Amino acid sequence: MPNLTEILTDLRDNIEGEEIDLGEIVEHFEDRGFGPLLLAPALLAVLPTGAIPGVPAICAIFIILISGQLLFGKNHPWLPSRLKRFSVPKQKFENSFDKFEPWTKRFDKLLSQRLEIFTRETATRVVAAIAIALALLMIPLELIPFACAVPGLSIACFALGLSARDGLFTLLALIVAIVSVWVTWKFWPL
Repeated sequence: MPNLTEILTDLRDNIEGEEIDLGEIVEHFEDRGFGPLLLAPALLAVLPTGAIPGVPAICAIFIILISGQLLFGKNHPWLPSRLKRFSVPKQKFENSFDKFEPWTKRFDKLLSQRLEIFTRETATRVVAAIAIALALLMIPLELIPFACAVPGLSIACFALGLSARDGLFTLLALIVAIVSVWVTWKFWPL
């Protein structure tokens, strides 16, 4: 199975025309396209942008939409046509890939196919349901600065596990999810 660097290299080498749109990128990732689509909003919640009012709620809604598709067994992520048509110039994509290639190679060394029991369809659906619950948890946690980082980290680990079919990251996501629930229960003002 190709790793992240190989997928992106193949995508870069096969771009036809002067632009590449988000729909082409997601199609190229096939069923692993759920991972990158979940990783982006999860990272927004984990990074300092997660402290900006409204950002965690928007991220949560996007996570719920993507995780819901996974929960109900979709093979490929569905995106609205307007979002699919969002494009970037081919040259800009290639330049970005050149800058990020050393990082994707590092991720490829970190991620591998392990603990396959956590990457099977049933386990993936269970974790998708947990990701939805965590995303719903992010909405009230928005009131506490940086509190969304904990469930966001869990969803980010899940996204990495999906992208690489790495059950170890999925297991790590479950552990962080338990911590998220504990943090919410312990620190939420009642």
